[in-house]
Amino acid sequence: MHMHPMNLSHRLLAVTVGGVLSFASLSAHATLYTDGYIDPAWQGEANSTYQEWIGGFTKTGFTAAGPNAPSYVSNSAYTATPTPNANAGSPVGFITSTNGIYHFSAKIQPTVVVPNLNLGSGYNTTIRWQVSLDRIGEWLDMNTVTITPAGGSPVGLASGIAFTDKYYDGAEWVYPTAYTTSTGTGTYQDLGLFEGIAAGYGEGPDYTKGYLFEWVLPGNVESYTLQALARGTSASFKGTQVDTIAISVPEPASLGMLAISAITLLRRRR
Repeated sequence: MHMHPMNLSHRLLAVTVGGVLSFASLSAHATLYTDGYIDPAWQGEANSTYQEWIGGFTKTGFTAAGPNAPSYVSNSAYTATPTPNANAGSPVGFITSTNGIYHFSAKIQPTVVVPNLNLGSGYNTTIRWQVSLDRIGEWLDMNTVTITPAGGSPVGLASGIAFTDKYYDGAEWVYPTAYTTSTGTGTYQDLGLFEGIAAGYGEGPDYTKGYLFEWVLPGNVESYTLQALARGTSASFKGTQVDTIAISVPEPASLGMLAISAITLLRRRR
C-alpha cells in the first residue's frame, strides 16, 4: 500500500471483511488509504514476490506497445523480490486522460501476468491479487475471476452469495459487495469504496472500488495469470497489486519422523 498524489483526495466509505483462510488474521476494519490495498504480513519474506501498479497505466499492456512494468517492487517497510517482466493491463480497452484502461462499448478484462520462482511440487503458493476500478459503467463479474498457473487450468473463487444488482436509495446509487456464485478455491474481501465525482453521468457520486482475492495453490510454477471481466461496458481499470509466497511442504518421511518424536516425548513425560 503506497501513498500517491493522484489518490490523496479519496475517502474510504466502507470496509467489509468477508475473507477466510489467511484473512482471518486481519482486523475487522483495516485502515485503508490511497490505493486501498492491504500488504500481507509475509511480504518481503523468503520466496515472496511483490509488484504493484498504482496511479493508472500508460498503455493497455497486452498489445504491440509492450508490457506495463510495475510502479513499485518494494516499500519502506519491506523489500520483496521483484518479478521481471511482470505485466498488467487489459486486452480490451484504451488509455483515458486519467490513466485508466477503459472501453465505452466493450467489457474490459483486467489481467496480470506474474512470473514466479518455479520451485516445483515441494511447495504451496499463496497468491494475493488486489484490483481497483473506477466505476463509470460496471464492476467486476465475480464469476470470471480466475488464476491460471503456467501449464495448469483456471481456478475461480469459492461459492458465495448470489449477485444483487445496484439500486438507488433516493440519494445515491448503492452497490453490492458480495456477489460471487462461481466455484473454485479463491477467497474474496471487499476493500470498500472511495468517493469521487462522476459529473455528467447521471448517477451521483462515482467511486473507485477495491477487491482483494487470494488463493493457496499446490506447487510453485514459473508464472501465474490473473484475470477478470467487467460485468458491463464503461468500467475503468486503475491499479493492481500482486503478492505471492511459496512455502515448503514437509516430505511425508519428515512428517513421520515428527510424529514418532512427538509420541516418544509423550511417553517420556508419562
